[in-house]
Amino acid sequence: MRILIAAENASLQMSGEAALALYYFDRLRERHLDVWMVCHNRVRDELRQRYDDETFNRIYFVKDTSLQSKLCVWTNEGPLKNYERIVGQIVRLITQINTRPIVQRLVKTLNIDLVFDPSIISPKSLSCLYDLDVPVVIGPMCGGIEFPPNFRYLEPFSKRFSTQLGRWFSQITHRMFPGKLKAAALLVANDRTARALPKGYQGKVHTVVESGVDLTLWQPIARPPVSADRPVRFVYMARFVEQKGIPFLIRAFKTVAEQTDAVLELIGSGELYDEIKAQVAEFNIQDQVNFYGWMQLKDAAALIRECDVYLVPAIGDCGGCAMLEAMAMGLPVIAANWAGREIMLTTPVAFVWMSPQQMNL
Repeated sequence: MRILIAAENASLQMSGEAALALYYFDRLRERHLDVWMVCHNRVRDELRQRYDDETFNRIYFVKDTSLQSKLCVWTNEGPLKNYERIVGQIVRLITQINTRPIVQRLVKTLNIDLVFDPSIISPKSLSCLYDLDVPVVIGPMCGGIEFPPNFRYLEPFSKRFSTQLGRWFSQITHRMFPGKLKAAALLVANDRTARALPKGYQGKVHTVVESGVDLTLWQPIARPPVSADRPVRFVYMARFVEQKGIPFLIRAFKTVAEQTDAVLELIGSGELYDEIKAQVAEFNIQDQVNFYGWMQLKDAAALIRECDVYLVPAIGDCGGCAMLEAMAMGLPVIAANWAGREIMLTTPVAFVWMSPQQMNL
């Protein structure tokens, strides 16, 4: 079988789903299948270092247009700063549109049998991979998550309205870009995600619990027992956004910091970064909280190995890959019992359910 993987990001230096495309590319090649890949030019240097010439020549790159570059500048520094999410979707859609002719050409010139897109995580996201004369497989996807009932206050009416409007409007845009409607197969993580797929899809839906761990990176290490000689080190690694639950984490750690010499290590960045720093200063716990910002994955893994407890307070995530990675390293995990964690209930994880009142502990 001759397979073409189409994924915007294929990288181990980025977090989350960006690594999936590389894992599939490598594993399928290990099974002696003919595999090629199309991805964004931003990962060219990393892949050039990762692969030999023969393998690297199987990868094709999509470059940003001048419009995309301008949109990114305007979002970071100019008038579109408050519309990062909307602009991001537009930029990604343009990349998808520019990827399609490359894929069409390669399907013909390489006699491709199947096109696989593992990069579309949300069931509502658009796909421009259609009418390619070969089967298209999309996924695994996760999505369709709502905030827990006690946390709906985090979504003001305007935000809920815009979310519902976006979901409704997606039914129209999927007719304009019918990649998911015409795909041969759609891979989903659970029934919730399947229900969130656009209406009118024609392909088969397969449930795939896809939360793999790269054991070459997330390796266990022997830790000294916790003692009075050193503080317990908690660690969080995720974006600084509401759905990741980091504001609750800081509020909860305030009580811990007041009673112990424990340390909280924070890896990541995002729209709440400055707000979280201010919250830490307000609670006067800055001596026990360290901010590392965004880190390359291998550096983050090295830091996590030195810690004692991994924290996953997310209330809007579908997957549990971060938890699996922490457990692969031998770390105990404290997580919110919601959404993606539901599929992990049989694993040795401490689940903590906190209402808004209990957040003060």
